[in-house]
Amino acid sequence: MKFLKVIIAVAAIACTASVAQAQVVKKAAVTAAKKAQSQVSTRQQSFYEVPEPSDADLQWMKIVYREIDLTKGKNAALYYPEEPNEDGESLFYIIMRHVANGDISVYEWLDGREMFTDTYKYKISNMLDRFHILYAHAKGSTEKAPKYVIENADIPGSEVLSYYIIEKWEFDTRSNKMRSRVDAICPVLHREDEFGVVQKWPMFWV
Repeated sequence: MKFLKVIIAVAAIACTASVAQAQVVKKAAVTAAKKAQSQVSTRQQSFYEVPEPSDADLQWMKIVYREIDLTKGKNAALYYPEEPNEDGESLFYIIMRHVANGDISVYEWLDGREMFTDTYKYKISNMLDRFHILYAHAKGSTEKAPKYVIENADIPGSEVLSYYIIEKWEFDTRSNKMRSRVDAICPVLHREDEFGVVQKWPMFWV
């Protein structure tokens, strides 16, 4: 019996030591994970906090106009779903939601000579009227800060089959790297004219 008690005591001590060791290991692992997460966050923050380069920093720059065809399979993610659902919404619905809320400004399409200044800002109601998009004034809307309510059924998402984009390629002397960024994007409606021919109607730049 005495021998059995000794075995139980030794087993209890071993178990306690094992638990303590496991706790130490777990605590060390948690500390290491937090430290790694902190370091990653710091690196990410330092990456995103780099200010935009000035004209003096840009040794070379090229502006490229592109068209994104949403009928191509690789671009389908920008088109679907045709109407918002529990799985999400298309890029055009996202743009229109922010435009209607007054979160972003839109600029006139000027066919290759775009000017993103206050002079060429598009009045939202004029744009909606031009493309026959029904709307109502939202609660809290004012003349200086208009907001609109647009029903999903009245947003012509299925007709936006392409986008024009303005892309800038720049060589930054600070980092000695070439980089590209999208400077503006324009939804393009594909609608039939009175002769049944599908025409492209660029809507606005954002």
